[in-house]
Amino acid sequence: MNNFIQRTITGFFFVTILLSGIFFGKYTFIGLFMLITFTSLWEFYSMTEKSGFRPQKLIGTLAGTAFFLISSLYL
Repeated sequence: MNNFIQRTITGFFFVTILLSGIFFGKYTFIGLFMLITFTSLWEFYSMTEKSGFRPQKLIGTLAGTAFFLISSLYL
């Protein structure tokens, strides 16, 4: 499968999941973005770890996710 088709299919599924998170309500949207925040931070700390640093991966990921959750529930 060429790269363009793979990116198009991935983009379609991402947009579908994003729109369903919007339409199902506030808490579904928050939960979806909390999951995205968690996985993005985990990937960031994994890349940082591969470059020779020793980040606090679990604490940083949980703290970032908690910050997102607290700030989004405040709104």
